[in-house]
Amino acid sequence: PLARSGPASASRRATQPPLKTPGPRRAIPPTPGLMLSAVLAADGPALGSGIIWKIYGLDGAPPRLVHRTTRSRPSIALPPGRYNVHLQVTGMTKQVEIEVKDGPRTVADIPLDSAALTLAAVLNEGAALVEDASFTVRRRDATGTAGLAWTELAPRSPLVLAPGTYDVTASGGRAEKTVEFEAVHGKLANLTVALQAGYLHVE
Repeated sequence: PLARSGPASASRRATQPPLKTPGPRRAIPPTPGLMLSAVLAADGPALGSGIIWKIYGLDGAPPRLVHRTTRSRPSIALPPGRYNVHLQVTGMTKQVEIEVKDGPRTVADIPLDSAALTLAAVLNEGAALVEDASFTVRRRDATGTAGLAWTELAPRSPLVLAPGTYDVTASGGRAEKTVEFEAVHGKLANLTVALQAGYLHVE
């Protein structure tokens, strides 16, 4: 059982938000620069949160950081030249080199070739969320469970994963449950793990 003294906190039903996507792209400015977005797959929607962008200028040595932003779909004025675009999302990082030319902004929708997962845990099916549950996500290889992808409380933004099979372990108090999850390229999944447990109230 989950050991907790005193009354339980207010319950919240197990619901997860859909993948947040940004609004329509603004008109392309006529000046040089970059208009960026990150997508799960080439034909997929743009991620709307949880992205850190870092832009490094490559025309010179060593590369220098010229811009940093957490906007989901930034429009950045830059002089023509070569740039390394580094993006970080929960569970993954990616780098691409892009050349900015004289003229209108260069539009770059960067595919992550990944899946996304939101995590939650409940005591039992249809019950309240376990607010302080922690999760361990491990990817399987041909020989069984392999690399660690995540171990912490559920991330605020969707966890971005390489396609494949994963073991997801949810823990709350002394209760623990492991389930199998298949990450599908370009898709968002909501996974709620039922711990099959209850609270022990101590007066």
